[in-house]
Amino acid sequence: MKKVLVIGGSGFLGGYLMDELNRQDFDIHAVMHRRPIGKEYPVSQVHGGIGSVTSELINQIKPSIIYHCARPTLP
Repeated sequence: MKKVLVIGGSGFLGGYLMDELNRQDFDIHAVMHRRPIGKEYPVSQVHGGIGSVTSELINQIKPSIIYHCARPTLP
């Protein structure tokens, strides 16, 4: 099973992507900022938004694929 990291998994685009990844039986790790990711997904949630995506996190998860669906936060 391929591991995938989804940045912005609880957002508009991320939600559609999570649906498709769930159907294809990926091991999903999703980064969420404010809105929680629905309970319908068997997913490991990473809290803290895009700022929590570090080289340490990537080395820990070792994803085959990284999807960036987060929108930039403006001041």
